[in-house]
Amino acid sequence: ILSPPNAIANIIAEMRVNEPIEAVISPLLSARHPSQLYQAAGEGLSLFLLLLLIRLWKPKLYHGVITGVFFISYAIARISMEVFREPDAERIAGLTRGQFYSLFMVAIGVGFLIFAFVKKQRPRSRDTAA
Repeated sequence: ILSPPNAIANIIAEMRVNEPIEAVISPLLSARHPSQLYQAAGEGLSLFLLLLLIRLWKPKLYHGVITGVFFISYAIARISMEVFREPDAERIAGLTRGQFYSLFMVAIGVGFLIFAFVKKQRPRSRDTAA
């Protein structure tokens, strides 16, 4: 009985000389992007830092601005990260499902921003809240 490292070495050696085996196994060995890491960085860390900076830089923004920025930024990050993922289903209007559904998030984010700048409600200061 072959141990796993020897079995893998034997399969790779056989692939080099046997074309049918290479045709079956080579698609499984193709290099891929670590899209989960890209998404963690884009949709997680960078989005958190962006929202934190906005909150610290402008603490008295209108109600809904940060929510709108979140929806738009998350959708843009998701749309750009979907390029590196393997599509899970058929495309919709030339976009992956994740990209297509993210367009609705952009629309929702724009709606929050419009609402925020039309209503112009600011958070109460902590001194007057009782």
